Amino acid sequence: MVRKPTASTKTKSRVTKTSPNLPQHNLSAPYDKLMTMGEEEDLDVYLSFAKLAEKGSADDVVATLVSIVTDQAYYTYGDPNAATPDPRQFAPLNAVRALGFVPEAAFGAFDQIVPLFASTDDVLRETLPVVFACMGEVAIAPLTAILLNAEADVNLRDGAADSLVEICTVTEDKDSEVAETITKVLSESSDFELNAYLVFDLMDLDYSDALPVIEFAFQEGRIDNDILTLEEVQEYFESVDEDASDTGDDVPSVADDQDDDEEYQEPYVAPVTPGRNDPCYCGSGKKYKKCHGGNAQ
Repeated sequence: MVRKPTASTKTKSRVTKTSPNLPQHNLSAPYDKLMTMGEEEDLDVYLSFAKLAEKGSADDVVATLVSIVTDQAYYTYGDPNAATPDPRQFAPLNAVRALGFVPEAAFGAFDQIVPLFASTDDVLRETLPVVFACMGEVAIAPLTAILLNAEADVNLRDGAADSLVEICTVTEDKDSEVAETITKVLSESSDFELNAYLVFDLMDLDYSDALPVIEFAFQEGRIDNDILTLEEVQEYFESVDEDASDTGDDVPSVADDQDDDEEYQEPYVAPVTPGRNDPCYCGSGKKYKKCHGGNAQ
C-alpha cells in the first residue's frame, strides 16, 4: 500500500532558473519535473513514478531517485542570497518524497537511504520517516537494529526512532514493541541530546510506562534540559492518564436544564500550537519538537 504524503498542494508558479542545468542534470521525463517543482508537493508528479515503476523496472526508478537525492550538486544552483531559491535545489527533497510512492523497491535501497538522516537538508531529513512508514512493517527490524546499535551515528539512531514512531501511525499493534525498544535505548544511552528526542518519541506514543526510566535519566543528567524538562514530561503524561480515565460526558441532570436559562458564557478556546511532529512555524523545515518546541530556542 502506498501512503501518500499529507499535503497535496501543487506548486502554482514555477521559478525561473538562473543558470543552465549541469550536464548530469539534463534528466528525462518524469525525473525532469523534480527540478521545477520547488518546495511544495505535487502528488501527480509523485504518482507518475509509481506508474513508471509498474510499467518497467521499479529498481531502476528507485536507483535514479536515490542518485538525485544523494547528488549535492543540486544545492549549488541559484544565488544563496536570493529572496527566492532556485527550484532545482529542491530536487533531492522531491526525489525523497517520490520514494514513498514506490515503497517495495525503495526498501531494497534501505542501506542507501538511511545515511540521509545525516543530511544537512533539514526538510529532507524530516521527510524520511514518512518514506519508511510507506514501507511499513518490513522496515521495523532494520530500523530497530540501527536504533539499538550504540556505535551507530547519533543522527541515524534518532532518525530510526522517528521512523519507527511514524510506522506505528500506519500499522497495528506495534506501538508497545516500538515503545519498549526506545525505552531500552533511553535506559542505556549516554547521549543527552539523543535521549531528549527519544523522550519526545515516547510522548508521541503516549507510553507512560516509560516515565520511571525517563525520570531516572533526568536524575542522572542524561537528558538535555535545554530541549525538554522533566516537568513538561510529567505534565504531559498526567494529561494522557487523565484522558485515558475519562469515561465520557456526564448524563444531563435537571440542574443542567435550569442552567440553560442563565446567561450564555462563550467557552474558552485555547490558542492553536503545532503538534510535536508538525513542521515548525518558523519555516526551518524541522519538526516543532526539534525546533521551537524545545526550550533551547
